[in-house]
Amino acid sequence: MLDVVTYRRLVRAALDTPISMGETRMASPQKVLCLGSLAAGICAASVSSCADSRIPTDGLRVDLGATSTQVAQSFAEEMPFLDLAREVPSHGGFYRDTASGNVVVYLKDIAHADRARSLLRHLVGPSLARPGFARRGREIVVREAKYTFLELKAWRDRLTPLIMAAPGVVSLDLDEVDNRIVIGLDFGVGQGLLRRIVGDVGIPQEAVEFETVGPIVLHQQTLLDSIRPFEGGLVIRRLSSGLIHECTLGVNALRNGQRVFVTNAHCSPSWGQTDGVQQYQPRVPITASDSAVIFPIGHEIADTSSACGNRRCSNSDAAIYLATGNPDNWVLGRIAATIYGCFGPCSGGAPLTIDSSRPHFVINATNFSIMAGDLVSKMGSKTGWTQGYVTDTCQVVRSGANLVYCQDFANYASDLGDSGAPVILDIGLYPDSLVTLGGLHSAKAQGGKSVFSPLSGIWVDYGSLIVH
Repeated sequence: MLDVVTYRRLVRAALDTPISMGETRMASPQKVLCLGSLAAGICAASVSSCADSRIPTDGLRVDLGATSTQVAQSFAEEMPFLDLAREVPSHGGFYRDTASGNVVVYLKDIAHADRARSLLRHLVGPSLARPGFARRGREIVVREAKYTFLELKAWRDRLTPLIMAAPGVVSLDLDEVDNRIVIGLDFGVGQGLLRRIVGDVGIPQEAVEFETVGPIVLHQQTLLDSIRPFEGGLVIRRLSSGLIHECTLGVNALRNGQRVFVTNAHCSPSWGQTDGVQQYQPRVPITASDSAVIFPIGHEIADTSSACGNRRCSNSDAAIYLATGNPDNWVLGRIAATIYGCFGPCSGGAPLTIDSSRPHFVINATNFSIMAGDLVSKMGSKTGWTQGYVTDTCQVVRSGANLVYCQDFANYASDLGDSGAPVILDIGLYPDSLVTLGGLHSAKAQGGKSVFSPLSGIWVDYGSLIVH
């Protein structure tokens, strides 16, 4: 349970954190913090100091995680937004409109419209000409914002250590589409206590919205044949405590000259800790005779996380495996391609049959600045090639008992067994096989959404990887 002293320290630290890059700093409200039953009667012992309390008093339990200084950082995926803010501080975020293909930018001061358009053409110009939007408009549209990106970022960073420690909170998002902070809640969780926390750290209530999103379900259960050289999108399996666990191989890469592959960190027994677990493709050895003929394709050599309070935190749900065995069984820059995919909910998933005429996609680019409204595809060993639009970017989410920063959500279909699947963009018409790598699928969210770790966070955790 969070005690009075710790809660006071976190709230005051949040209130004292300046808003960066020239933004006017909010004045800290003059009030005494008190927690009532949160502190097991401490308030009752000092009731005279609690006259102006706005802290929850009905037993909110929190599991203390990251501190405000640990999360008040600039995520790699948000750098384009910060770059624009340096020149146009009044911007409130930008995204791609899925109906028109236009890039929409929010501005608190419309007088900055021409400057914002000019800078955005340099920041996102190449994405305006992507194949998926070739038949659509390519304009930069200005809309009026209530809040600047810098304000929303500062408020999001203030909230993270307190809100993400509260039970029933699933996610926290700086929503560049709605120009708000959005807090995702599990089913049946009320807003009252959480809104009071929002007020305690000096954030306007109207700047925060709540959505009931339900729990995020990590995938680890089934494309499926033995394929050599192995490539992204194929099923991989491990054996732990007598149980077979399934995931999807994300992407092969070169790291410090070593042949490796990448999949989700939660596809190993110990999230955020390197445990050396072995992965097989497609079968694991069950008997002694199996072990004589079935060999692993690699073992885990890097699964990074850092301490943040009494949790572990990371910038991605990703781990690195050293490829073992015959070097000819490993190939760089390829992702298995199935006969066709499906868009949206895709009940039952898409076919897992590999296309004999175009058996794989070839990675020829990487995208480190995915924005809301981008069209992305996932190639997973359970539901195959599914496609949807990015709906939310850079959310802080819980992964079991841990926190993962800056995760993206999209409305493509996924299921257990898709964990680690490559997320790709810019798929052209046959026979074009070139694609852009954008990240790794990690989880299934509620409301028809899926979660993926963008490349920017993977690169922060592990450094630059050569993927093509």
